[in-house]
Amino acid sequence: MIRQKKAQVCLEIALSFVAILLFLLGMLRIWFWSNEDLFERQTDYIATRSATKGEWPIHNTVELSDSIVFSGEF
Repeated sequence: MIRQKKAQVCLEIALSFVAILLFLLGMLRIWFWSNEDLFERQTDYIATRSATKGEWPIHNTVELSDSIVFSGEF
């Protein structure tokens, strides 16, 4: 009777380790996929940026003044 309980515990531990291993492998697979996807999206984004005279364009050229900040006027 005691031997059966030990065998059951060994099986449950083995199945638990297998389940944990599969879970960790799934997490790693998702992490590698998202990392690769982020890298591809970033390189596509950088490729679409236009460089002028070797410098990145400045999109916000409006200088902030007190009238813009406090009253919202341009």
